[in-house]
Amino acid sequence: YARALGINPALLIDLLPKPANKELRLSRPPSRGWGTLAPGVRLIAAGALATGILIFITAQWGHLLRAPRLIIASPQDGIVVHTAILEVQGSVEPTATVSMNGTPVVHSGDLFTATVYLKEGANTITVNAERKHGRKTTVTRQVIFAPKLSEGKQFSFP
Repeated sequence: YARALGINPALLIDLLPKPANKELRLSRPPSRGWGTLAPGVRLIAAGALATGILIFITAQWGHLLRAPRLIIASPQDGIVVHTAILEVQGSVEPTATVSMNGTPVVHSGDLFTATVYLKEGANTITVNAERKHGRKTTVTRQVIFAPKLSEGKQFSFP
């Protein structure tokens, strides 16, 4: 700046106060970490932190090990239907794989729909949901297919 103002820089530098010690030391602000806490408070804080971490890990571990949620919305168990084609609807955790009577079912998000072909009489529909770690949930529905009788036909009991 001295040159820009047309002043001899050496004169200005001589006017500045000189430090008593040639070493320049920067002072460090006082620590605000664990060291400033009393030992008892540090112990309690560390215990609370460790407990929180342990609870989090336990919850995550439990989530990984439990069986997936599987809900069949329709059909209801024991229902009687009069058509051979039945649509099965339900919800499942998005990460689970679903199968119905051993056949894989594609699902988007947590909803799924699958079609099953019924034989006359009682039918068992088994829906499985499985996590990648092997935990499985199974829901079974009993559905009775009783076709409507045409006119002129009589129903007889054996």
